[in-house]
Amino acid sequence: MTGDAGARTGGVTVSEEAFDLIGRSIRQANYDPGHVGVRIRLVGGELRPRFVPAPEPGDEVAESGEVRVFLDAKLVRENPGAQVAVSQEHDQLVLRAPSG
Repeated sequence: MTGDAGARTGGVTVSEEAFDLIGRSIRQANYDPGHVGVRIRLVGGELRPRFVPAPEPGDEVAESGEVRVFLDAKLVRENPGAQVAVSQEHDQLVLRAPSG
């Protein structure tokens, strides 16, 4: 799924800034974005990204351009309306609670 302000899968949004950071990380690791994605799960309150060739069963898939993000089913189920975004001060992925 894609969208102008990010991609929404199962109620979790991936911001365009997060897609940009993930795309840069894939290229810096010398991977081809067409052949690898990043799987994200929540562990101890922190997002844990990992390069993988494909999603695991039950993962939600978000795409922007060539960049594919695979969101762990538990992450999506337990955080409806949340957003995968980028921390300004540390340039790392964070999970933001829904606004409103």
